[in-house]
Amino acid sequence: MAEAYHQGAEDAAEKPIPVQFLSYEEQREKTYVLLTEEARRIRWRLNGPLSTAVSVMEHWQIDPDNAVFEPYHTNDGETGPAGSWHPLSQSPYTTPKVSSINIAVEALDEWINYWLERHEEHYFERAKPRFGPLPEDDSKTVVTTEEREDGRFREACCGTDRPVNKTADLVVKATGDFITIHDFLSAVHPYLMDRRADIVAAMREDQYRGNPVPAEDGLFVDPAYASPDFLSLSDEKEWLKSHRHRDYKVVNDAATQARLQSYEPKLRAHREQVMKYLAERRAAERAAAG
Repeated sequence: MAEAYHQGAEDAAEKPIPVQFLSYEEQREKTYVLLTEEARRIRWRLNGPLSTAVSVMEHWQIDPDNAVFEPYHTNDGETGPAGSWHPLSQSPYTTPKVSSINIAVEALDEWINYWLERHEEHYFERAKPRFGPLPEDDSKTVVTTEEREDGRFREACCGTDRPVNKTADLVVKATGDFITIHDFLSAVHPYLMDRRADIVAAMREDQYRGNPVPAEDGLFVDPAYASPDFLSLSDEKEWLKSHRHRDYKVVNDAATQARLQSYEPKLRAHREQVMKYLAERRAAERAAAG
């Protein structure tokens, strides 16, 4: 028994201690958090189930006329009835890795501001606004100075209801040690699908928007490279503006692919140096301020 116990103790000692990753918000206090190169290759249309809504680009910058999109989900009969997800799905969503992230959706989070700006001049017109009492708890509701002073709350104006409590409130949590691309997509896609009508309504309230408002089934989701928690939505034409590379051509020959792959370690090292420099600068700024 003693020998067996001793062996068990050795096994326990050799067992690696799992890494505890910080949340996105905690990690950003220490350094910049970016989208991984793999996450930037996602083409994400807000339409249908996740298995068909997402595809994978060869590179995050594409030539639309020659781009190759790989399916994010494959069901070819060889992987069983459930099919299989693209290998990229298990890649980290952010660098550095994080354990959770609170998402921000531009259209939803800005909706109340769009609405207030559009109807600002109507506040004192009798026919257009409809007023009610101030909310008892305004911690999640924007209340203007005029409303506080007058003790009344605009509930609607020009036939449109005021958007209340519409900001994004989803926290994505890792199913393993860190958030993978699939963790993020499988949590956020159905969340946004349930709010497509609100997203389009919010876009319509933006009086300074220069582009047409897309239809609900024409929305594309684009996470921000330098703020992976921040999601903007647009039509495909707008989405392509941030992913189009006029000089980029898809190259498939082995020699060119090998040469490109040889550059990757240098590029990763350069990114790490940049992130280290930014972290040191942020730490110095905090020290000077404190």
